[in-house]
Amino acid sequence: MQGNSTIWFDKPAESWNEALPIGNGRLGGMIYGKPYTELIQLNEDSVWYGGPMCRNNPSAKKYLSQIRKLIFEGRIGEAQDLCAFALSGTPEEQRHYEPLGNLYLLFEGREGKITDYVRKLSISDAVAQVSFNWDGVFYTRQMLASYPSGVIAVHLSADRPGSVSFHTQLARGEATGIMRLISHRPFGILTTIPMWTDVKQSVMIQPLWKDSAAEREQFLSVVH
Repeated sequence: MQGNSTIWFDKPAESWNEALPIGNGRLGGMIYGKPYTELIQLNEDSVWYGGPMCRNNPSAKKYLSQIRKLIFEGRIGEAQDLCAFALSGTPEEQRHYEPLGNLYLLFEGREGKITDYVRKLSISDAVAQVSFNWDGVFYTRQMLASYPSGVIAVHLSADRPGSVSFHTQLARGEATGIMRLISHRPFGILTTIPMWTDVKQSVMIQPLWKDSAAEREQFLSVVH
């Protein structure tokens, strides 16, 4: 912890447990902070294995009055056992929650010397940041999940014009998404992620340039 409001590391995450989380209640991302190929593992709250199902226990109504009677009589253990039988969802196990996919930002350029690396999460404003010096150029990535806008936004910047160059790939497990152009703006893509069910999830990746002439800063948003 840095003070009382910042979690920080001096190296990229090696596993999901070390990644930095961002989320807005519906969309979530885990930030790994890898210099050459950034990995953001995405979650979305409607992605589950299989289709909708009713898990209401048909015995609930039949035994509810008996459960209440046992509680009022102080027979709590018996009431608890009957609750476990009559009020638990059926089947007992829920269908599995699934990750939405992996967003990769692949940065162009040869691998070089990385120094001054910092990966941090500000608890006070919910912004994750990765910064480092790569062969004399200082790069900064800022990532947040906006609830009002319904997006995960990525802000990429460098202290030297013409230094921000990358392309994106969206994949799920070993499967690579299919990307197609959705607008005349460069790199505007709609990616369809193959699922293990008949349902397919689509994610729009839309870049925005603050200073296209200098190519100093670029913004990337993920909308599901």
